[in-house]
Amino acid sequence: METMWKDKFEWIRTEVEDMGESDIMVFPLVLHPDTSGMAHVIGMIERIVTYLKDWGDEVDFCTFEDVAKEWKAKNAVS
Repeated sequence: METMWKDKFEWIRTEVEDMGESDIMVFPLVLHPDTSGMAHVIGMIERIVTYLKDWGDEVDFCTFEDVAKEWKAKNAVS
C-alpha cells in the first residue's frame, strides 16, 4: 500500500510543478482507525512516513486543522 501512497505523492508533485512561491500542495494521508493499528498497516505507515521525511524541507507534516487554518487565513474575505 505504501507504493500506492508514494505513487500518488509523486504524481501530485509532477502536477504542481508550475506552482507559485505562495502555493501549497496537500497530500492527505487519512487512516481509518479500524485498520491503522493492524500490525501490517503500522509497517506501511512507518515506511511512507520515512519516505516523506526523506524529502527534507520540501515536506511539512501538518494536521488537517493546521492546513484548514492556513487556507482560511490566506483566503480571508475582506
